[in-house]
This record gives sequence, C-alpha cells and structure tokens, in this order.
Amino acid sequence: MWWRRGKASQRLGLRGLMSFSRKMPCSSGCFSASPHSEHSRSFIDSALAGSQAQLDTSARAGVALSERAAYAAVRIKRLLQRLVTVIGPGIALYFLLFHGLADVSFLSADEPRYAAIGREMAWSGDWVTPRLNGEPWFEKPPLLYWMTAAAWTLGLRDEWAARLPVALLSAVFLVFFYWRLRTQFGHGPAFQSASILATTVGWVVYSNVAVTDIPLAATFGAAMLWAMPVAAGTRPPPLGVGVLLGLAMLAKGLVPAVLAVPLVYFHRAQWRRLLAMGVIAAAVALPWMVLATVRNGAQPFEELILKHHFARFFGGEIHHERPVWFYVPVLLGGLLPWTPALVMLRARAGPAVAWSDERLRYFAAWAVFGFVFFSVSANKLPGYLLPILPAVAALIGLRLVWTRPLRMAVAAMLPLLVLGAAMLPEALEDGLRSAPLRWGNFAWMAAAAALGSFYPPAAVAGLALWAKLTVYPLIDEHLGARKVWEEIRPKAAATCVEWVGRDWQYGLDYYAVPRLPSCDLEPRDWELVGEGGARPGVRKKSALPQ
Repeated sequence: MWWRRGKASQRLGLRGLMSFSRKMPCSSGCFSASPHSEHSRSFIDSALAGSQAQLDTSARAGVALSERAAYAAVRIKRLLQRLVTVIGPGIALYFLLFHGLADVSFLSADEPRYAAIGREMAWSGDWVTPRLNGEPWFEKPPLLYWMTAAAWTLGLRDEWAARLPVALLSAVFLVFFYWRLRTQFGHGPAFQSASILATTVGWVVYSNVAVTDIPLAATFGAAMLWAMPVAAGTRPPPLGVGVLLGLAMLAKGLVPAVLAVPLVYFHRAQWRRLLAMGVIAAAVALPWMVLATVRNGAQPFEELILKHHFARFFGGEIHHERPVWFYVPVLLGGLLPWTPALVMLRARAGPAVAWSDERLRYFAAWAVFGFVFFSVSANKLPGYLLPILPAVAALIGLRLVWTRPLRMAVAAMLPLLVLGAAMLPEALEDGLRSAPLRWGNFAWMAAAAALGSFYPPAAVAGLALWAKLTVYPLIDEHLGARKVWEEIRPKAAATCVEWVGRDWQYGLDYYAVPRLPSCDLEPRDWELVGEGGARPGVRKKSALPQ
C-alpha cells in the first residue's frame, strides 16, 4: 500500500501522511532493509521534499508581498515629498506675489501712468504708439504696456490688469531661476537660491506693483541665466539668449545691452555666437522702434534714447539725482532679511560652491558690474538695482548652506521687517523721519524671529500675508487715489482740480473717466485741493478766499 501513502503525501503533505500512517497496520518488518523498506524511505523523502517546496513557495510569496508593500510605501513617500515640494512653495508664492494685488490702488506717479497707457492701448487698438491722456508718450518702451493691454483684452480690469501680468512674470522667472541652477548645481543649492530671491524685500515689493523693473529684471535675468554655461565652458543657444535680451530692451531700452557686458566678457572667445545674439536681440527690439518712428517722426528717438537714456545717465534733467553711495543702503534694504548673508559670503559653510568655480565668478561679475554701472549714473531710483538681485541671491544660495548661524542672523532681521511694514503708510505719505515706531507689534516680531530661526522663507511668506491683511488697508487709506475718487464721484460733474500733488494727479486721472478738468480752464462749484501734496479733499468754491 506504499503507493497509496505516496499519493496521500502529495495531497496532504507530511502532516497528512503521518495521520494516514497511524491508521495503517504495519508488521515488525515493515521498515526493515527490504525492497519494501526502500519504498518507505523514498516515500518519506518525497513527503519531506513536498513540504519544503510548500514552505519555500509560501516564503517567496511573503517576501514578494513585503517587497511590493515596501515599494508602494516608498512611492507614496516620494509622492508626498513631491507634493510638499510643489505645494509648499506654491502657497508661499501665492502669499508673496498674488494675494491682495488689487487691495491697494495705484501708487506713486509711475504706476497709474503705465496702467493708463496700457488701458488706452487696449481701448484704441494702437499697440505701437503709447499714449497718455491721448498724447504720445515715449519715456519707456512698450513691453509693460503690452502686458497690461493684453490683460485688458482678456477681461481683467484696473489693478488686476496692470499688476497680475507683472506678478505672473515674476513667478515664471523664479521657476526658471530654480530650474537653471538645478541643472548646474543640483536641487538643494538651486532651491535655496530661489527661496532667497523670492523672499527679498526688493523682489516682493516690485512684484506687486505695475512698473517696468520686474519686466526688465526677469527678461534680462533669464538671458544671463541661459548664458551661464558659457562660464563653465559650454555654448549657450544664441536664439534663446538673443530673444530674451530683445525682450529686455523692449522693457527698458538700451540698459540691458550695457548690463550684459559680463556675458560678453565670459563669451569673448565665441564672437560669432555673440554676434548672433546681438542680431537676434535687435530683430526682436528694433521693429517697434522703427514703426514708432515711422508714425511719430523723431519723437521716439529724442524722448526715449536721448532724454531718458543719455540725459538720465549723465545729467540731472530728470530730477532723480542721488549721491554715488545711494545704492549701498538700497542694496542692504532690498536684500532684507538676507542682508547678513553678504558678510558671510567669504566664509564657506558646508558643501558650498567654491570661488574658483567659473560659474560663481560669472554671478559675481553680473552683480558687481550692475551695481557699479547704476552707482555712477547721475539719476538713481531704488528699483533700478533690481536686475542684479538674482545674481546676489545665487551667490548667497550657492556659497552658503542654511547653518544655524545663518538662520539666526536672518531671524534677527525679521523683526525689522515688521517694524518697517508698520511704519510704511506714514513713511510713504510724510517721509521716513515722520513715521512713528510702532512697538505694539511685538508679538508679530517675536513670532517672525522664532519661525525664521527654523525656516526663514516661511517666516517671510507669513509676514507678507500679515502685511497684506493689516498694512495694505492703511496704505490705501493714506495714499490711495481710488479712495479719493470714490469719495468725490457723486459730485464729479461739479468738481474741478484746483491743485493736487503729482502722484495724486496721475492717480485721479486714471480713475476719473473722463478726467476732472482744471479749475483754471473749467471752474466748477467744487474744487479739489491737496495742500503740500497731502491727501486731496473737495471744498466749495465760495468757501475759498477771493
């Protein structure tokens, strides 16, 4: 019956075999050295082998299952890390660049003028001749006006139409900035550099207003970044660099052509590529200048090139003369809260990029040459320095790692941002010396310093949200021409402008459609007056002394 026992072992395994064997009678010679006992030993070996095979199969199945579970866990972890890597910076960028864009009306004289020109382009359909209040206006090239006009064409209005394209361009450049650095230096240094640039005071402020500084800084910065491999011995594509330089020239004229001197120096051995870049840049920028000249004669060249390039650089005709050291405090303030990192650049904390790296010297040349060029110019404004901020942020991010000393130094600067933001409404209205220090925000100062000691970019994003919720309404109340217009709109038909400050005049000209007339040309019952540049108000004509 041994063959029946063998079949039982195949069906039931060793345990079934033993149970089956106990039920079968066996004589004393059952397991003796006989052919029958040989069959028995063979049967037992077969049973043991079958059981071991079952155990091996079960073990392999268990190992495979555990491997699949571990692989799934790793994939889920990586997915969550990627989501955090994308969602975290995305939320921070929203608060820094987009939240509350339309909560404050147009500020200063420049923003309402540029917005009005873009709006008039969209209304008239003439995208060649910039016009302000119906008159040709060639102080700046048209890139910013085209951006605003395109937004109006897409259905956006007023502050959203003027500011959203600038904020979007800023965000796109930050992504490009990160991407270019990552291809050269890896994720860590690239992410750190992009985080630094995105959270500097200068970049955040100018990304929230519709002026020409971000369009210039973004397009010129992208061209310099694309040309960065030239410093490491590779050849940048002339088409991409040339197109970006041409767009930069459409943002601010000949300025980017001069700022590109470091690019020319590092690329000097490849003159054919340099020539191709120049030809492509001219092909992008010159057609508008040619069309504008055909339609308006010599005015574009005289106004844009002679007056707002050469006269602005060499003389004080534009009334923005500043001392040669003007940009030292501007750079220190614009880099906040990362200003202490400038002192640490000579040190090397951790696996940073060495000064011997040609690409690092490329960024240094970009920053130093731009700083010197703007400093020797007779006319200076804070926003002019914006094109060198990407280079400075790259130097800081590539040279330093987020060690505790750096985090502590940056955290110490964050309370200054709270103080400065609280002083901003009065400082913009009456000057910095007249703005009171508001120590009542001590809790916010402490919170900013505490968060900054762990992760400074998150603290800056939080401060941006706090400022937009608390400080923006005060700025709009003190300096918003939109508020003044809403107050006088019910009696606009009976109101004329007696005298208001320059900034208020351009702001009111934007919001009041049609414009309020001058009281000298069209006297009315109510007169709008703003003594000494103060917030305008209306009063009865009869109440004025004769």
